[in-house]
Amino acid sequence: MRPLLRFLGGCVDLLTDEILSEGLRIPKKSAEKPARIRANQIFGRAVSAAKRLLDVVMKNEGLSNKDLAKLESQILNLADKWDRND
Repeated sequence: MRPLLRFLGGCVDLLTDEILSEGLRIPKKSAEKPARIRANQIFGRAVSAAKRLLDVVMKNEGLSNKDLAKLESQILNLADKWDRND
């Protein structure tokens, strides 16, 4: 009896034990380095913070014009501070 197929999408005729197609060879992914995992987690936290800021802005829709202008100014200052000119 032949060993099981090792490739994705392979097909075997079980009655005749004949391999009909070998399938696609999927390269094995190397393990991600801890530093890269940590960098992805930190970036994910920054994205979550930005989403929270957007939620705060949406919840404050009925705020006075003066307060909305102050909020807008603070957000723009933060964006200007961290904006990268690529």
